Amino acid sequence: MTNFAYKVFTTVVTQQSFYKASLQLNVTPSAVSHSINQLETTLGFPLFIRSRTGMRLTDDGQYILPYIQEIINADDKLLQIADNIKGLHAGNIRIGAFSSVCVNWLPHIIRSFSQKYPKIKIAIAQGSFSDISKKPMLEKSILVLQHSLLMKT
Repeated sequence: MTNFAYKVFTTVVTQQSFYKASLQLNVTPSAVSHSINQLETTLGFPLFIRSRTGMRLTDDGQYILPYIQEIINADDKLLQIADNIKGLHAGNIRIGAFSSVCVNWLPHIIRSFSQKYPKIKIAIAQGSFSDISKKPMLEKSILVLQHSLLMKT
C-alpha cells in the first residue's frame, strides 16, 4: 500500500546504488531512477547528490529518511494487523544483533520460531550498535515484534 517511491528511496539508501536497488526490488535501474526523480519533483528538492564516483544523500534527504521509514513501518504494521485480524499470523520481524548473537543464539531461535510461524518473514542486521542503529529498517527499534503476535502463541 505504501508509495512505491518510498520503498525505492529507502532501498537506494541501503544499497547505496540505483543498480543494486533495482536488483533487490526486481525492477529496472531506469524504474528506480524514474521513481527517485518523481519523488524529488513531488517533494521539491533533490534527495541524492550524484557524481561519477557514486551518490550520497543530501542533507534534506538525510532529514526526511526517518519520516519515510516511519511511513513504511506504519504501512507494514497496518498490513500485519489486518493479517492478524484475518487469523493469518503473518508479518515481519526485524532484528539487529551483534555478530556473536547472530552466530550463537539466533539460528536456533529463528529455526524454532519459523517452524511455528512460517508466514512471518525475519530480517537480520548484523554489526555493531552504531552500524545497526543506522540501518533504515531498524531506525526506530532494534527488535520489532508485534504484541499481538506474542499474545497468540
